[in-house]
Amino acid sequence: MTKRHSPHKKHMEHPLAIKFSNSILDQLDELVKDTQPVLETEKGSLFYSDKLPLVAIKIKIPISQYLDFIKSQDHDVRPRLANVVPVSNRNFEIVINTPLVVVGEQIEIEGRKVILI
Repeated sequence: MTKRHSPHKKHMEHPLAIKFSNSILDQLDELVKDTQPVLETEKGSLFYSDKLPLVAIKIKIPISQYLDFIKSQDHDVRPRLANVVPVSNRNFEIVINTPLVVVGEQIEIEGRKVILI
């Protein structure tokens, strides 16, 4: 018996294939739709709520350019790439899969300053 290969390969959005429940994504959608961003730059807007352990980013640049921007950051300020998860069909494009703290225009994850937008 020969194996058939489908011409339609499934596209994996994230190397770790992280998936979130629809209820969490719906809550992040509402957050983006109903609130002002906590932090905004020319690259995107960061939406945060102390009620959710995740953060939504609505980017203003193409997703590939955003991911290249994250990868280009110095190790000292770059978030773990496993925590930067692209999503589709939402009011935002990126989920940050870890709690963070925003102080002024500074973002900290696990006590370390990072650059997300």
